[in-house]
Amino acid sequence: MTATFMKLPKFRNTQWVSFVGGEGIVRSYTPESGTWTYLIEMTLGLEPDFGRVGAETMILLTEADLHLPHIASEGDVTVTRFEALYNLK
Repeated sequence: MTATFMKLPKFRNTQWVSFVGGEGIVRSYTPESGTWTYLIEMTLGLEPDFGRVGAETMILLTEADLHLPHIASEGDVTVTRFEALYNLK
């Protein structure tokens, strides 16, 4: 019998993460093939006129695909993540 050691997961449940193509919240994670696989609930865009039809979008990603999002500060030139908040009327 051999023992396999894995490092601890980098992200936790309910933690906000980003990846190529979007952002979301970690809903669960499991060890798989020597790494961690995360179930991410992606953020929703604005609700369409006809309403929502199904559940939120969920995606499975490996730990290498995820990173902590950059939180924009006043000194940053690009503030794309928060522009929608400032344009509300």
